[in-house]
Amino acid sequence: MNEDEYKGAYQAINERACPFEKAILSRQCGCQHVQRLQIADREAAGCRSPAAPAVCQELLRLLRTNAQFALGMATSPGALPHGKEMKVQVGGLLGLQQLVAETADMRDVENVYALIRAAKKIHGRLESLPFSQIMRSIASYRGRRRTRSRKR
Repeated sequence: MNEDEYKGAYQAINERACPFEKAILSRQCGCQHVQRLQIADREAAGCRSPAAPAVCQELLRLLRTNAQFALGMATSPGALPHGKEMKVQVGGLLGLQQLVAETADMRDVENVYALIRAAKKIHGRLESLPFSQIMRSIASYRGRRRTRSRKR
């Protein structure tokens, strides 16, 4: 399946793509609304809830906007490179979880949507979140290290 066919199939099958798809597919985050889909030999993450993607997309937009300095970027380009997007998604969710749960000992986010709802309950609106604290988690996030394959 070439890339154009994949994108067409992806859009046809995945009606509501998960905004935090990269974080979900990395198995570092989960969600009560996630729907895992197989398209050819690839995996995608969709959302079963009609309302949740808008809330998640709003948080992701705020994380990207506030993370420009933490990522060493002067302006916001369209799409972020994979590594920086992972820092924003996983690092941002881990930072938010540290604020909500008031602990720094967590490595995974079990339920993205529940976390966002809890943050909104505490802070009222997503715009009111203390992004300076969340940015520390984004800046310090390190992705999983690649494993070397041994040559024989």
